[in-house]
Amino acid sequence: MDRELRELERAGGLEYRLARARIEGPGVLLEPLADRERWNATPEPIQDLALAEVDRRLEGFEMVGVRKWGCDCSISPTQEQLESINDLSFHIRESGLVRIPEFVDNQVFGAGSRLGVEYDSLDFKEHRMSDGSTRWLRDARISHRLATFRHRATGMDLQLIPGVACAECDDAARRQGRSAQQRMKAEHRCSNAIAPLLIGRWPVTYSEWWRGLSDPEGMGGNADLPRIGIEHARAERWCRVTRLRLPTAAEWDHAYRAGTTTSFYWGDEFDPSHCWYSGNSGVTCEDSLCIAQDCVLRPHPPREHDEAGKRNAFSLVDMIGNVWEWLADGQVAGGAYNSPAIDHIRPMDASLALPQEIGFRAAASIPGLSHG
Repeated sequence: MDRELRELERAGGLEYRLARARIEGPGVLLEPLADRERWNATPEPIQDLALAEVDRRLEGFEMVGVRKWGCDCSISPTQEQLESINDLSFHIRESGLVRIPEFVDNQVFGAGSRLGVEYDSLDFKEHRMSDGSTRWLRDARISHRLATFRHRATGMDLQLIPGVACAECDDAARRQGRSAQQRMKAEHRCSNAIAPLLIGRWPVTYSEWWRGLSDPEGMGGNADLPRIGIEHARAERWCRVTRLRLPTAAEWDHAYRAGTTTSFYWGDEFDPSHCWYSGNSGVTCEDSLCIAQDCVLRPHPPREHDEAGKRNAFSLVDMIGNVWEWLADGQVAGGAYNSPAIDHIRPMDASLALPQEIGFRAAASIPGLSHG
C-alpha cells in the first residue's frame, strides 16, 4: 500500500487524495481549506472533494452554489518585488518613467494569475496617499472560488472561507508522522492560525433574526435591515438557539481583508461607494413631525451593496460601515452608518458605540475543526 501511495503521490490528482482519505480518514480532504493561498492553488476537482466533505459534516445547512467571487483592489508589491523596484527606482526617475517598465524580468513580477491575484500588466505605480506619503501599488483583482451554504432555520447565506495555516505547526506535525486531520487540528490550536469557517454574507437582518426565533409574524416592516440595538449576551443567545456563533476578532479581520494587505479591502484610499457612513447614509424622513426631514442617518439593507457588486473577495457585504458588529469577545468592529469617518476597522471597546449602531454577523465552525 505504501508503494502504491507513493506512486499516486508522484502522479498527484484525485486518485492520490482519495487513497490518502481511505488510509488517514476523510479529514485529509479538508487540507486545501486550511489556508487561503493553498486553496487558490488547488485544482477545482480537489476543491470539490473538500466542499463535498464539508457539506457531509454540516447539519442544518444546504450548499446552494459554488462560484468564483472577486474584488477589484490595489495591492502592494511583495518584498522581492519591492527590492527590485528599489533597485530600479533611480533609473526610472532619471528616465522620467512613472511605472516599472514592462521589460523587467517576468520571474520577479509574476505576470498572470497566482494564488487568486489576477492582473494583466507588470506596472506598479507610485500613489500619493492622503497622509502625504507615497506607495507602490498595482491595480489587481483578488478572487476565490467559494461555496455558499444556506442556513435552513434562518434562510441566511454564509460563505465557506478558507483559513490561515501556521506553516511551522504543519511542518512539525508532518515530521511527527501525524495524520492530515491531526495536523489540521494542531494548526488551528495555534494562535497564529485560523480554521476555515462559515460566515454570514452580511449582518443578520430582522427577517433572519425572527426566523431564527420561529416568530416570522413579529418582524415588522424592517425585514431587510440589519438587526440592531441588541446586547452582546442577547446576540450570543440567538446564536446558541440557531446553532451558530459570533466570529472571533481574528476571524472577522481575516474575513474582512479576504487576502488583501491594504487599509481597506479595495485599497488604501477610502471609497464611500463600498460602505454606509455619515457622509452617505442619510435619507429623507417621511414623518411630517420630524424636525430633521432633510437628513436622517439610518442603516441600509445589505442587498443594496450586494446588488451593486460592492463585496470583498470573499463575497461579504458591509464588512465596513452600516452597523458595528459584535465579536465573540464582546468588542465591536467595522464602523456604522453614522460614523463620521470609517477608520475603526480594527476591533474596539463596545462602550464607544451606541446600542442602536450595533448588529452582528453570524458564523459557524466546521465539525471536527476547532476555531479561535
